[in-house]
Amino acid sequence: MSETKMFEVQTGRINIADPCHSMGSRCGHWRLPAMNGQWECNVDISNEGEWGLRVASLQAWHTGRKPRGAVWGNLLGTVDIDTGTVCICDTGLYSSEVPANDLLYQRIWLVVGDEDWGIFYNMGVASKTGVGDGCYDIYAKKTLGKITAVKILFIDTEDGI
Repeated sequence: MSETKMFEVQTGRINIADPCHSMGSRCGHWRLPAMNGQWECNVDISNEGEWGLRVASLQAWHTGRKPRGAVWGNLLGTVDIDTGTVCICDTGLYSSEVPANDLLYQRIWLVVGDEDWGIFYNMGVASKTGVGDGCYDIYAKKTLGKITAVKILFIDTEDGI
């Protein structure tokens, strides 16, 4: 497991998406109610032999609400990725305008380029998907109808969900 980093949710909603795609694109793009405030996040790393160390999962949780043990909630659905990156961020960072999303995507690639994952604009976390493009499961916990924890699984390890 990596170090823990932090970002903030201010709009009461989070996006979970391939950052290259605007809302309503064919790639699974989730816009969900979430708790405002500080969120913590990290990644699990897996040794994939000849492929080397890869990001196995990205998880984020509202401060003080990290799921205990390996249980990260129920399967919410999937996110389709075709750029090898995914983000969990405050909805306020997304625009319906493609040029704005192009700038967001460029910033995210600056963040994940060297370290495989990181915080951008202090309002979201992005990571490489470990093995590239694909359709990845999203697990989530809710409190009073709002997301409080989310995990995106790229590589199924023995640790479970």
